[in-house]
Amino acid sequence: MDPGTYNQTLNFPSGSWFKKRENTLVQVDGREFRLAKVIHESYLDGGNLWKVLFEGFPTDDPCQTVILKYRYEYYLLPVASYLMHVRILILRLHPFLFETDKKHIAGSRKFLDEVAAMKACQGSGHTPIYISHEVQRQRQQDDPYPGEGYVWVLVMSKLPGLRLFFRFIPPEPLVVTRQEMRDIRQQCIDTQEYANAQGFSTTLGIEHVIYDPESKHVFFFGMHHVEPGRDETPDYSPYLFLNSLENPPDMYVKVVD
Repeated sequence: MDPGTYNQTLNFPSGSWFKKRENTLVQVDGREFRLAKVIHESYLDGGNLWKVLFEGFPTDDPCQTVILKYRYEYYLLPVASYLMHVRILILRLHPFLFETDKKHIAGSRKFLDEVAAMKACQGSGHTPIYISHEVQRQRQQDDPYPGEGYVWVLVMSKLPGLRLFFRFIPPEPLVVTRQEMRDIRQQCIDTQEYANAQGFSTTLGIEHVIYDPESKHVFFFGMHHVEPGRDETPDYSPYLFLNSLENPPDMYVKVVD
């Protein structure tokens, strides 16, 4: 699964900031992983977060391919930096406040919601399997704010298959039959219903659908679009991405009889 294209950025030309971390070892919640390659990076404008996804593997099980998702706290205003120092001082004096504090820093609530959603929905068989997560200090000297900023790390299984839809220029369209398209639509509905039964609502779109032609199985990535809060009166038929699956643009998916 390729969750996205590799993006060049103005901040880190040609992606050099993260690409040089390929083939390095990292620790996540006490387990060691090797970062194999960068597969996506993006900056959330207004969200103060820089996101990067690596494909990698645990060193104790090198045959298991995983996705490591990093979110970096990217920019601290002078006042925010001052408050960060105050917070660090308070946390050193009162370590028991750390768990409460980290839930209130920028991006942390969304991160914890994503972890909870992944754990709750993995039983559907249509979403990534949760492996581990950790909230870390930015440690490396070339991090945006080493020793001050936070980085949120989530490790999940790699999903097999191909993306059905792309926001930008897609590759050659995936050819499916009309019956396969109906099966894809039903699996999408099943996943939505499972998430709702677990107490989560979703805003997953067509760009989050992955289809494995060999197993005929549908997967979703983008679990940050699954949020706590059950929809008591779910109505799945109007969802744009479900309707689109019945009549997809040929440039994305080619439906044949």
